Amino acid sequence: DCSAALVYVHDDEQPTIVGFAGTDPASPSNQSLTPSLLGTAESDATVRVYTNADCTGAVVATTTTGADGNFSVGVAVEPNSATTFYATSEDSAGNLSPCSPKGIEYVHDDIAPDAPNITGTTPESPSNSEQAPMVAGAAEPHATVVVYGLPGCQGDPVGTVEADETGAFLVSVPV
Repeated sequence: DCSAALVYVHDDEQPTIVGFAGTDPASPSNQSLTPSLLGTAESDATVRVYTNADCTGAVVATTTTGADGNFSVGVAVEPNSATTFYATSEDSAGNLSPCSPKGIEYVHDDIAPDAPNITGTTPESPSNSEQAPMVAGAAEPHATVVVYGLPGCQGDPVGTVEADETGAFLVSVPV
């Protein structure tokens, strides 16, 4: 009698580099200190997550990709912090991918920003030439600024804008 066939597979190729697709919840968030990192790697690979750019030191999370190569792995972050994660993958033959060159940042922020500072209008007040002057000011970078027509932020908003990366904003408001 003949024995059953033996299949031997030689695999010495590095797995693909881990690619991050996002976080759940989306970053920035004030909701979770235990977000999930979403990404892709070689199918059925072990993904190890790190907080340093060379993927050395302590592993902060480990998971296995599905047959489709997708993964979701939970991590922990400190309150009101920005944490960048990097990863490697290891295939079933023990081949290790390079460290992901592009990490993914998760920002947790549950501190309300300071009130915006209105610095002036264009044209300057008083003016008889403009029915919708531009209001300029400063706020936390990328904050949504809502301008109200009544003192104490009462009534309906008359303008909404996102502050730029320096915190500056300019919004047209009807008078």
